[in-house]
Amino acid sequence: MTMRPDLIFTYGVHKKEPRIHRLSLEGYVTSSTVPTIEETLKNLLKCKHVHLIIDMERAYHVSPSGWHAFVLARTGFNMAGGEISLYRVQPVIRMGMESIGYDLLLPVYQSLRDAINANLFLLGVDPASLG
Repeated sequence: MTMRPDLIFTYGVHKKEPRIHRLSLEGYVTSSTVPTIEETLKNLLKCKHVHLIIDMERAYHVSPSGWHAFVLARTGFNMAGGEISLYRVQPVIRMGMESIGYDLLLPVYQSLRDAINANLFLLGVDPASLG
């Protein structure tokens, strides 16, 4: 776990599909925390073909610079054969995302299961085959 005054990260890898990684954010994604997020995403990008699912349930605010960092990182992940998607985005955060058009640039899912299944599909893996 990495701590900053405004933001806490929790990271894990899917037990049965190591190309799927999960990052949980808790706190505020602002211009002061974006550099830490960018560094974390750059480090994950070094692993080719990573599909990163970001849990936004405890993200209390995302500034435009935060959304921009996610979109830029998604481009890098896509170029490396991976993906970034979000799940459990709070309604007020989702409204902010939609108001600046980033809901069209970042896949958003209601649940972890939906996000995992969508990413397994992109990887060509049948979710039923993982048990």
